[in-house]
Amino acid sequence: MNDELIHYNERLLTPEELSKWLNIKLSTIYKWTAMGYIPCVKLGGKVRGSVRFVRLEVQTWLRRRSRRGRSSYRLEAEGNDRS
Repeated sequence: MNDELIHYNERLLTPEELSKWLNIKLSTIYKWTAMGYIPCVKLGGKVRGSVRFVRLEVQTWLRRRSRRGRSSYRLEAEGNDRS
């Protein structure tokens, strides 16, 4: 529970701030929020409530979604072939 409180002690990002930070359209941020695709904090009512984002949670979400590029696989395979 203390870990959760630490995360929420930081200032929450607005959808506009997140959009600028990720360089993604604001409409995409709202769509992802409605779909439950991106971690968020919903404030107020269920339909018209405000939504905010915890930067650390979004960073963790991004890390989990990241993939290595093809060139890194090729370099690993080439490195394994050498004896």
